[in-house]
Amino acid sequence: MRKIELKEVQQLEFEILRYVAKFCDENDIKYYLGYGALIGAIRHKGFIPWDDDIDILMPRVDYEKFINLFKSNNKFDIVNFNLNKHCLYFHTLVMNNKTLIKPRGASEGCDYGGVYIDIDPIDNIPNDVKIYHRQYKRIKFYKNIFYVKLLKKRKGRALYKEIILFLGRNTFKFINLNRLAKLIDNISKKYSSIKSDYVACVFGPYGKKERMHREIFEETIEVEFEGELFKAPKGYHEYLTNLYGDYMTPVPPPENQESYHNFKAYWKD
Repeated sequence: MRKIELKEVQQLEFEILRYVAKFCDENDIKYYLGYGALIGAIRHKGFIPWDDDIDILMPRVDYEKFINLFKSNNKFDIVNFNLNKHCLYFHTLVMNNKTLIKPRGASEGCDYGGVYIDIDPIDNIPNDVKIYHRQYKRIKFYKNIFYVKLLKKRKGRALYKEIILFLGRNTFKFINLNRLAKLIDNISKKYSSIKSDYVACVFGPYGKKERMHREIFEETIEVEFEGELFKAPKGYHEYLTNLYGDYMTPVPPPENQESYHNFKAYWKD
């Protein structure tokens, strides 16, 4: 198998983004660039140079509409635990099905699919921050179980961590990953039907910082990403500041320029 280097991974992800954005526009599905992809759009007008990650956010109703309407084809697959009981993710991805990836530290024998972009839901959450924190803690507990089941033994990892992982894998070995994914999703959308001033990607990587005022996402604007225009929340400054602080800070030194995903990608034979 031929390894796919960073620039080519970025190009493959950009092709997926273009396809998904066009599909959303044609089907009246609201989406926004999020996380590092949005920083890249605002700060670099494209990818953060060393990054290999694209996230799209969608309000819950649009997220579920996307899952119901989007179909896999001869180039791109939609991956979601409700569509595939062997799915190894608790959110939704669109993948290039001519490629495959091998995440660092992941269990052998698992099919992680190919180069992808993430699709994450934005859900209503309670105005009471204490209730939201309890919701997030439940999510974090089940996410940790999910990751423990996927991690393999690795050289260089501290002995106490290996012991914890060994105990965790044996404790939770009978818990099905698909069931865990559904549980995480159900907790995330628990308050979807309430009227609330706040929203969050509840299982997002930044935990309590994910809590945002809904006005941030009520309107969209277009931002440039790799020479083309894509949707972003009009309140992108508040969104990025909430997650990262000064997101326009000059680029970090080379030793800190690391990809979030940290996987190796290959072309299938």
